[in-house]
Amino acid sequence: MPYYSLVISLPVFVCLFWWVYFIIKTCKANTLTMRWATSFFGVSTLLYLCHYLYFSGIENYVAETIYATCNLLVYPLFYAYLMALTEHKLTLSQCLFLFIPAAFPPITYSICFALGLLETQITLSWMVRVCFAIQVLCVWGLGQYRLKNYKNSLDDYFSDDRSRVLRPLALLLHLFLLIAILSFILNLIGRRWFDDNAFIVLPATIMSVMLYVLGYVTAEIERFPHNVLNSVEKKGNVVENKKTDSVVQDNLRQALERYMQQEKAYLRQDLTIDDLARVLTTNRTYISNLINTCYGVNFSQFIAQYRVEYAKQILSSQDYSLDKEAIQDAIALSGFASENTFYRQFKNITGMTPLEWRKKNIK
Repeated sequence: MPYYSLVISLPVFVCLFWWVYFIIKTCKANTLTMRWATSFFGVSTLLYLCHYLYFSGIENYVAETIYATCNLLVYPLFYAYLMALTEHKLTLSQCLFLFIPAAFPPITYSICFALGLLETQITLSWMVRVCFAIQVLCVWGLGQYRLKNYKNSLDDYFSDDRSRVLRPLALLLHLFLLIAILSFILNLIGRRWFDDNAFIVLPATIMSVMLYVLGYVTAEIERFPHNVLNSVEKKGNVVENKKTDSVVQDNLRQALERYMQQEKAYLRQDLTIDDLARVLTTNRTYISNLINTCYGVNFSQFIAQYRVEYAKQILSSQDYSLDKEAIQDAIALSGFASENTFYRQFKNITGMTPLEWRKKNIK
């Protein structure tokens, strides 16, 4: 066995570590997210174990079949995990689309082995590589699409910007893409190119580090509360959305604006669209449609506009001798959940930073 065999085995031990970790986590909290994460790292462990056996000189039909099958399982499992993080369960059609390709290697490889068609196995191996490449593109594209829709759901429900909720998920997706690119390149080159080649140490080391970081980010992700997210997604819990005529819509708009101006509800950091719906004796679907139609923004942006206007009143006051004090009060009193959100929304709406706006508009 080559002297660098220990390095080649590192991805196996990294995946095994996270597999055991998530098995323990699943025993404590048996959630759908944990089950998918456990499955993903379990299959990854088998995949890299097959890699290690191959480079250790152990090559047979069983190991090759397991390797090809796991190759076509890891990305679908990751996408299923991403769907669970964003509070969506896979439909039957999605499951078939994602997981049926993984049934291709054991069936076709068994037929080829039984008939002694060794040359056909080489062709099948290339077909697995092509399918693998397609999966990489699909998971990346579908993952980005899912995150975008998820953010839209949050922005239509919560008054504060929930971009921070998506940052760990986006990081997870980007990190997984880097692993996918490296895997794709290595797959394209083929394992035989690395036979008795010490260069295998480099990709094995890089892959080990990236897999460890992937597991760490997965373990550290703070998922949004399950029951709250369900209230965002389950549209059936609200009154049926029916078309409203212009008079009813105009009355609702006036009631909304009057409530916002008189009660200053936008100053509540935890304000949701359900809160407004209860006060105005309607449902969140009506409110959401009204805001989208009449103001051309989502709920989060609608509330941000009121908060920025309130912050402007503070920033334009001469009661502050220091600009810094005015900005700090504007941040603390205008209803924004964080300083970063305040600066970002203020710049988006006014085109200026709070300091620039104060210097230009102070009374």
